[in-house]
Amino acid sequence: MATRYPIGGYLKQMSAILGITPEKVLRRVGLSASLVGEEEISVRAETYFRIWDAMYAEADRPGVEMELAMAYAHGPFLPPILPFHVLKPFRWAWSDCPISNH
Repeated sequence: MATRYPIGGYLKQMSAILGITPEKVLRRVGLSASLVGEEEISVRAETYFRIWDAMYAEADRPGVEMELAMAYAHGPFLPPILPFHVLKPFRWAWSDCPISNH
C-alpha cells in the first residue's frame, strides 16, 4: 500500500504566497484542476514532489526561494516546505546566502 500525502491546504497556501493558481499547478503535473475544489487532496510521494516542482516552475521568477524562506521565517515550520530544501534551485540560492554554513 502506497503512503499518501495531503497537499490541498499547502497547495492553496503556497499558491497564495507565490501568486500562482493551484489549478495551473495541478494541470502541470497531469492532475485535474477540479481537485482544487476537494476538501483535501492526497497524493503519492512522486506526485507530491512533482507538485512542488510545478509550483516552483509556475512562479518562474528570480528569488522565489528566498521569498518563501522569508514568508515561513515568521511562522511555525511546516514540514511541506522541506521539498524546497531538496530542490536544486533552493540549494543553489542557499549556498549563495551569506549566513549558510555550506
